Amino acid sequence: MKAVQVTFIVKEDCCKDFIEQTLINVDNSRKESGVKNFIFFQKAPENHIFFLIEVYYSVEDQLKHRETDHYINWKKNILQLLEKPYEINELKIYS
Repeated sequence: MKAVQVTFIVKEDCCKDFIEQTLINVDNSRKESGVKNFIFFQKAPENHIFFLIEVYYSVEDQLKHRETDHYINWKKNILQLLEKPYEINELKIYS
């Protein structure tokens, strides 16, 4: 299995657009056969900080995800909404 946590710091006036774009990506990602889990969070009370927790069955499945139309479109659409580049952290899975 392969898991990552992605952190996004979004421009405060762009949160609505970011949420809309990301929900499209999340909904479509959950339909991929190689995705075990895909969860979207918003930090409270800092509402302009968001997280994705992505769990794939394999590294290959994660790479396939990055080739999907919904991921490519999402990434293109959200980059201008961010205050700074997003950060990806590898996660260790225990269960």
